[in-house]
Amino acid sequence: MMRVHGMLFVLGCAIGLGVSGVQLDDCQSVSWGGTRQAYLAEDEHGGKCLGWKADSKGFVMHRNWKTPINGGDANALVFDMYVSDEDVYYTMAENSLELTSSGRCDVEETACALTSLEVSTGWNRVVVPLSSGGCDLSRVNYMRLYTLGLKGDLELRLANIRLEKMDPSLWKVELPPDVVLSRVGAEDAEPVGELWLNRRDPKSDSYAKPDQVGLIQTLYGSDLVVIAQANVLGFGAKGDGVADETEAFQRAIASVSSSGGGVVFVPVGRYRLSAPLTLPVGVGLIGDLEPGTANGTILAICHGMGLTDPKQSAVRMSHQSALISLAFWYPEQKFDGQGTPIAFPATITQIGSESITLKNVTLVNSYDGINLASGGNNSLQHIRDVVGTCLNIGYCNDKSFDIGRIENVSFSAVPWLASGLPGVPDELVLRRYLLRNAIGFKLQRIDWTYLARLRVVGYSVGVLLCGSPSGVSNGHLMDGEFLDCHCGIRFQAASWMMLTKCVIRASGNEGARAIDIMPGNRGDVLLSASTLRSVGANAVVNLGQSRVTMVDCRVESKSGTAYVHGVDAKTRLLNTELSGGDGRKYPVIQAEGLPSYSDGFNYAQRVAAGPSSRRVASVDGGILDDKLQQAIDGLRNTGGVVLIPAGTHTLNRRIDIWPGVEVRGTVLWAQCGQGTRIHTCFGKGDPEGDALFNLHDASGLRGITVIYNEQDPANLDEYSFTIRGNGRDIYVINVALPTSYNGVDFARHRCDRHYVEYLWMAPLNIGIRIGSGSEGGIVRDCHFTPNCWCLRANRDYWKLIYAKIMKQSRPYIVGSSRGQLLYHNFVYGASEGLVLEDGAKDVISICHGVDSGNICMSLRGDCTALLVDSQFANLDTSRTRNDFIYVKSEPDFSGRVDFLGFAGWGSCNNAFNFNGQGEIRICNALIAAAGLPMCQLNGGKATMASVICGSRSLGFSGSPNARELRLIGNLFPKGEVIDTQSIPESIIKREP
Repeated sequence: MMRVHGMLFVLGCAIGLGVSGVQLDDCQSVSWGGTRQAYLAEDEHGGKCLGWKADSKGFVMHRNWKTPINGGDANALVFDMYVSDEDVYYTMAENSLELTSSGRCDVEETACALTSLEVSTGWNRVVVPLSSGGCDLSRVNYMRLYTLGLKGDLELRLANIRLEKMDPSLWKVELPPDVVLSRVGAEDAEPVGELWLNRRDPKSDSYAKPDQVGLIQTLYGSDLVVIAQANVLGFGAKGDGVADETEAFQRAIASVSSSGGGVVFVPVGRYRLSAPLTLPVGVGLIGDLEPGTANGTILAICHGMGLTDPKQSAVRMSHQSALISLAFWYPEQKFDGQGTPIAFPATITQIGSESITLKNVTLVNSYDGINLASGGNNSLQHIRDVVGTCLNIGYCNDKSFDIGRIENVSFSAVPWLASGLPGVPDELVLRRYLLRNAIGFKLQRIDWTYLARLRVVGYSVGVLLCGSPSGVSNGHLMDGEFLDCHCGIRFQAASWMMLTKCVIRASGNEGARAIDIMPGNRGDVLLSASTLRSVGANAVVNLGQSRVTMVDCRVESKSGTAYVHGVDAKTRLLNTELSGGDGRKYPVIQAEGLPSYSDGFNYAQRVAAGPSSRRVASVDGGILDDKLQQAIDGLRNTGGVVLIPAGTHTLNRRIDIWPGVEVRGTVLWAQCGQGTRIHTCFGKGDPEGDALFNLHDASGLRGITVIYNEQDPANLDEYSFTIRGNGRDIYVINVALPTSYNGVDFARHRCDRHYVEYLWMAPLNIGIRIGSGSEGGIVRDCHFTPNCWCLRANRDYWKLIYAKIMKQSRPYIVGSSRGQLLYHNFVYGASEGLVLEDGAKDVISICHGVDSGNICMSLRGDCTALLVDSQFANLDTSRTRNDFIYVKSEPDFSGRVDFLGFAGWGSCNNAFNFNGQGEIRICNALIAAAGLPMCQLNGGKATMASVICGSRSLGFSGSPNARELRLIGNLFPKGEVIDTQSIPESIIKREP
């Protein structure tokens, strides 16, 4: 037997396959290249075959065919493979078997993991189905096998490589009769959304002024007041679904790009596109779409049939471009008589570099939906509120070297079935195909990506973590739902992953698994407050070398054993319930007094902030000083928007933004220095003086970049805060402060319910400061990095700035306040990455990241907080300090701070350095680099529960001032080594 994408397949020898079909390679000569020397060996019948030997470094072996080979009606790759040692084979790190029609890897490719093939020592007949994937079987010209590592020596031999036609019924998953396919009578059955029934199909003439620019009056409600620089109707588009609109779109996009960036508005209607669109830097297409539906602006993609080249994608997105409120539909997509759809290139690809935005996007019937794997650096994505029926892969991400934010993205059969558009397939055919073939999320090399509220229903695999030659995944997944997939989450190759508050229900047959950790996977998996169920024999299978922790989880399988693991796996089960059909009992640790979640709290809150009226006042560019304030004053009694055009302007006076007024630039999405730029020298030499922008009740800033153009990295000057709050309900959204000394001040005055969403900066001193008793504030999706200085002419500035911020920067400071929410924020480089000061009460932090912090988090005075899925790293190439600590509490600390889900790595002196008389509780943590000792307990109370630690020496040291050390179910290589000379035995509590 062998397994690919969670489906069972019969080996060719078991069904009487001979050597028919189309031959790719008879393996009678050495025609393969790669990192190992290929040679001729003996096959099982005494004939010739191809062989190579590998060691711990793995191998990369490939074959090119100068003349492409036509596989005809073949639907499977068949070959004989000799494996010298199956145990070594399954220790492979990242690995893949690939067949392409592009002459190279990753393009027009069909692939599977080598470790997904169930092989034994000796010769094996291998069958790999090719019914899905991107390889054009009429012109196959490239094959590759690779792994990036092995635990031992291995010899592989290949013989009789060919393409065969097989009966697809031999490898299809048996579908459950009611759970997956029936709309009624099934537990939690997935309904066709009521919003989509009785489809509304408005036309562009539904607007009072269809070709409107400037302030846009949309037909569907939106939390964004859209001000557009162009309208596609003004460039000749019709939106009738008949005319070819490609040139009109291209002209509109070019017009906005030439003026410095901004919005191209696409009114409701159907727009037929016959060629790919490329969005330049700083340009966004904004449509008018009912959220979560195909009602409104529809782009009908009429090109790329049968292709998978990402260069032929519907939209190719450059740095800081955006797609908002749009539906994508393929009128030519259909299933053939065998129940197979037509391949098309991915709908959306990322090119160039970083910072693309997708919001309120519907992928009606894409083959591949969002492919962020084709460029050299696919980082800093802002993707949210996306729904789709994607027939092959919904979302693919590789080579993402910095923080992406993927939130509220859902894939299922519903978007196509309920679209009301022509060509909707038979429901049974669609659901069957998705369950047997489709992958919701394919994650390869993603570094520190934030994943939240992902949902996949009825796919073969909900999430596949599979690695690539660039590396493997690590990150956080919170509030995920993977329902009625054959496999909820499959770990083929990952560094580590936290799964928090996830619900996974696997369906299909006895092989259905909620979580499948495959042989060769070494990454750790930390689960918290999650429910894992399977109708099959096992809910969780761990055949890799992964360490798995489960805290407050429920695991259930209909038959068999709920959790199965191999001999190399290590597991901790804490306050977790497991039940399977075999009635097996599990070694679960029960403990009280640990951090927990509040189910009634909305961790992912957003605020629909905006002006109090739709009045718009524009100012001319150039010197803004008095004319900007005059424009704001003119809206003081009514509220509204003051629009600053694209381009570079100067401003050197204090600006007061009055209640109900928003000052904005032309780029309304994640901001990295495009569109409206303001140069200033205001506040020089006076760090606590007046701020440049002063926000009063219910006022805000959006889509603006502020640059201190006289700031010299070699001789940095102090400046006052760029933004200061003075009232309730103020907001800062999509603002860039690349060179600010001090960023945002919500501590001088009380600022209840303040809201910050995506602030991009490199704080030289303070990033965001909160205090004065402010209540209910939200700071989310902020990204602080010295890469901001790449906007300046001299890229060597980066080193100077990095050294400065490592010495003194404090990016996030929370002082006297209550109920502050920090969500998906990140900083690269800091003296103290996150500071909680005296009076900071009931702080909630979700996925806070500090990379290259000296002290990643500091605790002072009486502060209380819950931090969920934090990630801290100590790395300092500037060599400015030597006190590397993940979390440090100062001698005056007297509060209580809880960590639930934690990852720490880098090169720390101590992971934790606790002082004062407060209490710190850490539960479900991965400490990859622990320091010596891991925990220095000089005072107060500390709890360590379900902690995976890499330290092989001293775990705990301290002083007699420590009050309590509680240890519960931890995984240390040599046990919890404690220096009892410094920590009294009487305060140590081990449970159980």
